[in-house]
Amino acid sequence: MNLSKETPLNELTIGQFEEVLSKFGITISNQKKDSQSNYFNTLEAAAFIRKSPEALRQIVYHGKIKSIKRGNNLLFLESELVEWLESGRKQTSSELNNNAEALLTSKIKG
Repeated sequence: MNLSKETPLNELTIGQFEEVLSKFGITISNQKKDSQSNYFNTLEAAAFIRKSPEALRQIVYHGKIKSIKRGNNLLFLESELVEWLESGRKQTSSELNNNAEALLTSKIKG
């Protein structure tokens, strides 16, 4: 960890912040957090979706990913990032065929 005394707290990742706290004998509960309440800052969220922070900001600007703004900081729910990632998932050919068959069947019956 390459931190100096001048490093702003809002630029620390959760892991870095926990490491700083541990130096003062403070530990954070190791209970597994529900992904519904797991928040990422911009750097963590960008790494999670494998984009640059600027690319993430553009995606947010265009309203494709939800964010929470607190002061100058954006926060992202892990579950919403996963939802965005999965929205870009391509269907397999068998899924496309099954969907087409189901649509045709419903049109014939209806």
